[in-house]
Amino acid sequence: MSQKNKDDKEKRFFNPFFRLELDGPGVEKGEDAVLDKPTFKNFFKLLWRKLNQLVSLNIFTILGNFPIFFILLVIAGFFSTSSSAPSSPVFAPLSGVISIGGQHSAALNGLVGIYGAHTAITVLSSTDYILLGLSALLAITFGPVMTGSTYIARGFVREEPVFMFHDFFYAIKRNIKQAIPFGILDLGIILIIIYDIVFFNMNYGENIGTTMLFFGALCLAAMYFMMRSYIYLMMITFDLKITKMLKNALIFTVLGVKRNIAMLLGSLFVVLLNIFLLLLYPPVGIILPFVIVPSMLIYISVYCEYPVVKKIMIDPYYKDKQESE
Repeated sequence: MSQKNKDDKEKRFFNPFFRLELDGPGVEKGEDAVLDKPTFKNFFKLLWRKLNQLVSLNIFTILGNFPIFFILLVIAGFFSTSSSAPSSPVFAPLSGVISIGGQHSAALNGLVGIYGAHTAITVLSSTDYILLGLSALLAITFGPVMTGSTYIARGFVREEPVFMFHDFFYAIKRNIKQAIPFGILDLGIILIIIYDIVFFNMNYGENIGTTMLFFGALCLAAMYFMMRSYIYLMMITFDLKITKMLKNALIFTVLGVKRNIAMLLGSLFVVLLNIFLLLLYPPVGIILPFVIVPSMLIYISVYCEYPVVKKIMIDPYYKDKQESE
């Protein structure tokens, strides 16, 4: 073996990213392509074949959205100050009454026992506010990273050769003009929907209005979650305006309702499983999102929804083209 080949072999051995470019086992002889029969059974067959690459894709997805680590640092409270304060606003006037001579009243002392419970509070430091400011960069990275990850996942489903580095950044570079503005819009809508669900859940049951709005927010979340995956698929597949993609995504949500519901249930299962493991054994529940959960959600959405796009938009185009020739 020449010295050059030895050097190349050593570089590959010590390069942790080298395996990301290795070819997978491929499709066995005589095995049908997944897109010919995108069934429940083939979903797991393809998942098994692409499992290592999904872990690699998850690394790109997490590192690409690096501002999320700034948010996690704030939540962890490394730079904040912890204290305690009365949990009820009634404690302040009670404390004032006691200070001016009511300390011998049994009734007041009883009320203090009821309303004097303290709760933990966190005071953010200047460093926390800086980190929160830096986390706003997520609005810029979110769309491009989703575009690149969707492009890779589409390659998995179409069973095309995938070169992680090249394809990921190729998709971002090609669609950057639409990926950033839609990413900002997408993230904004997601945050608004989450806020609505939390707000109406806190007021659930107070009156029929808030109860209906809570279920309305859940329905809106389900519909938008189905729509947004179609938008990223169309972004990397066609040359369309964002308004046109939004319109088409709404149509696909209705026409592909069976596969969309399957995608919704599958994604919900993955999220709930992660939450269950987080409660059962926190170390596993915490590490799973950094290993496979985001890429798994993207894979599920692309597997379920790309056949709908192919059937409605791609196949008729090639059919008309062949007829015209």
